[in-house]
Amino acid sequence: MNARAIYKYGLLLVSLLVVHGVNSVITTLSRNDPAPPYSTDNPFAFCGTPHYEYLKGRAKIDSYKHFVFEVSPFYQRADHGSNSCGCTTELGDISGRWNMIALLPFNKPTTMTTDPFPIIYTNKNTDLPCGKKFPQILIDTRNELLSDLQDIVNPDNPSSLPPELKTVEGLLDLQFSTTANDGNFGYYAVGMKYKKEGVRFNTEFYIGEGVGFTMQTGFSSIDQCASFTNRTTVQYAAYGNPFNPMARNPGSAISTVFTSTWNVPILHAVTTDLMARLDAITSSTEIDYSLCAFHDTSIDDLYGEMFWRYPAQINQLESEDNYPKFLFIPFLALGGTYAIAKPRNFSQPLSLPFGNNGHSAARVRGGFSLDFYETIQLNAEVGVTKFKGLTYCNMPMPNNDAQYPIFPFRTSAHVAPGNNWHILLGFNAHNFWYNWSANFDYIYVTHDRDCITLTGTNYAAPDPDSGLTDCRSTINPFKPEVLMCISKWTSQMFNFTLNYAIAPDFSLGGLIQIPVRRKNAYTSSTFMLSLFINI
Repeated sequence: MNARAIYKYGLLLVSLLVVHGVNSVITTLSRNDPAPPYSTDNPFAFCGTPHYEYLKGRAKIDSYKHFVFEVSPFYQRADHGSNSCGCTTELGDISGRWNMIALLPFNKPTTMTTDPFPIIYTNKNTDLPCGKKFPQILIDTRNELLSDLQDIVNPDNPSSLPPELKTVEGLLDLQFSTTANDGNFGYYAVGMKYKKEGVRFNTEFYIGEGVGFTMQTGFSSIDQCASFTNRTTVQYAAYGNPFNPMARNPGSAISTVFTSTWNVPILHAVTTDLMARLDAITSSTEIDYSLCAFHDTSIDDLYGEMFWRYPAQINQLESEDNYPKFLFIPFLALGGTYAIAKPRNFSQPLSLPFGNNGHSAARVRGGFSLDFYETIQLNAEVGVTKFKGLTYCNMPMPNNDAQYPIFPFRTSAHVAPGNNWHILLGFNAHNFWYNWSANFDYIYVTHDRDCITLTGTNYAAPDPDSGLTDCRSTINPFKPEVLMCISKWTSQMFNFTLNYAIAPDFSLGGLIQIPVRRKNAYTSSTFMLSLFINI
């Protein structure tokens, strides 16, 4: 065990033995678990329930809970998600389907009038970062695919080949030429099954005068496996024609009239020459991705905050026939996250971070409760979490606008995550029936767009036909804006908890977190049990 690991687990042990706690809304950078629950107790109690009950005349002794400890095993699962429009989609397609054509190097149209095989295509290098080389498997795949497309259309006269079939950029244009092609021609749909389970620890320590301190962490394991569906073969029967319908008319801008006899052979060539090589491409030495199922275990990030919460008695002197008596309880909390959980492995597209992906954070939240003497407690809060930026070495980076989520090149980049904003509205019914208490919360979390800045130069390689050796500073092959564009997400959920007090200082509880509506995020459900102890 290295020194960093000893420090992390030692810090966890100390925090568990001293002052662990929860009862706060935590938001993370994980789209699979954006607001992880750490307690089944009323999130607005803050050790103050005995004191509030005394003010309402339900308890004879005025006191606060000074120490709260809670241990909660949990289970979370998802098999679908929502894209940026809020539409249900496969988990692997939340930010877009996997584009295979976009992996191929851009080429210049061939000017040959005979049919040599294989045809040698010249790279444009506008998508090649200076100082790097295209993986040979991508060059070979592109050359074979374009040559086969030429043989399908007109093997005797390459110069008459339609423009869309002469270059990789032409094939990319075909992807977006019709709604039928978008997400099908040259794409994989990736279905996933996601599971997360573990145990969470929560503690709260009350200091006095409404001030206290909370901490939480835990351990968890994540499993995620995938199935890949070649959407190009699906297109055979569903749509057939991979071309823009306008290109089939003699009056269109394209000189060649497409014929329906090309459709299936072209789709078949894309399938055999490109789509069937997914494993070979991703596992190549230059790209070095693993598509194996993901399974790992990690400690959670360490969360903590200081809070202030103090009740004011409203309508205390008024008649109950005129106005209801209640406690107005404002609160303010300042806290943060120390990122000690395992981050995502860039070489495993199926991997997930166990917390904030290495980004520590600070958060502030505030709100109030209206605790009615005879009925329920109404709760509301708003908050913001700001994450610390990090510089990643060898971060996969797209080198064209259509690439996702496999990228052939890596570079160093600084990632400044956007802020998380959250709103909570809910109610709590304490001891509504004998020793039973219930809590219901609506939580809205939105993550702002990330800012990704390359730490090195972003110049294109020289034009092979120019004879020059200088990098082209006016052309920027890396496209961090592609990742920035898909970094924004939104998640809405309901938390429902039910607790039973088996003794004055012991409670058992259960929680269900139900997804309501999400954008660019997992539609994950969480189930949790809890043992709650207070002193």
